[in-house]
Amino acid sequence: MLGASSVIAWVMVVGLAVIAVPAALAEPVTLDGWQLLGLAVVGIANNAGLLLAYAALRIGRVSIVAPIVATEGAGAALISIALGETLRAATAVILGVIAIGVVLAAAERRAPAAADER
Repeated sequence: MLGASSVIAWVMVVGLAVIAVPAALAEPVTLDGWQLLGLAVVGIANNAGLLLAYAALRIGRVSIVAPIVATEGAGAALISIALGETLRAATAVILGVIAIGVVLAAAERRAPAAADER
């Protein structure tokens, strides 16, 4: 089985192969220092998140890990709210449903004790 680092490496290689031609054909853009720093932080955070997700999938149950990993968009929404983005009522309801779903997915159900084990 491949480790999380190997999977990340292959994801990056495939991503580079896919984007190489469009990047070569695109018009260059000038970026200042803050934009380059932001891109570096986002890239590092993305890779760290992928490493954690793949490591969790390797050691945890997919039925529990996958729904939790899939909530990354809700996490981004919460960060944007914390940074001052306004929140509509429908979005708040959806984020609440996602939170409930994560709790239910992560809750471990125990099998009832057998009668002969008492």
